[in-house]
Amino acid sequence: MRRHRLLAAVLTAAALAAIGTGAATSSASPSHKTTLKYYFKSIGEEFKSPSGANVSGNAAPAVGDYFSQSIDAYSGTSKHHARRQSASAAITCVVIDVVSSSDIPGLCQGEIAIGGSLLLSTSEQNIANNLSNVPITGGTGIYKHAKGTVKTKGVGKTNNSNAVITFTR
Repeated sequence: MRRHRLLAAVLTAAALAAIGTGAATSSASPSHKTTLKYYFKSIGEEFKSPSGANVSGNAAPAVGDYFSQSIDAYSGTSKHHARRQSASAAITCVVIDVVSSSDIPGLCQGEIAIGGSLLLSTSEQNIANNLSNVPITGGTGIYKHAKGTVKTKGVGKTNNSNAVITFTR
């Protein structure tokens, strides 16, 4: 499996942590259901072995390898988004098994800092696939007890994506 595909999967997983401020497109009801749209721009990624050594871009993943990515999030979509970022995310996925090149279970943890609050996700995902539907599993501050999903779609041949985040708190 090529590094680009794995990093794109990790970026997609990063969307799981994306929640924004009032600058984001959102709708809320008395039940506190919120929907946000973001453009996620990758600003750095790593593919490492358990010892911390860099893993070659074309190397097949092994158990214990991990993928980390940092993301700037912009309210809107890749075609029309805010000039200034309104959130930042970090994601790490650790390979826990390698069944085949198309079946690579990983444990993924993502978080995003917005002011003094965090939105969190921890889930097992097949990181060989495009992680297009990822659960939101909690948060801190104003996102305490958040539950929902992040649906993402990659943008061209980049490690960037568009995300639609829906959650309740």
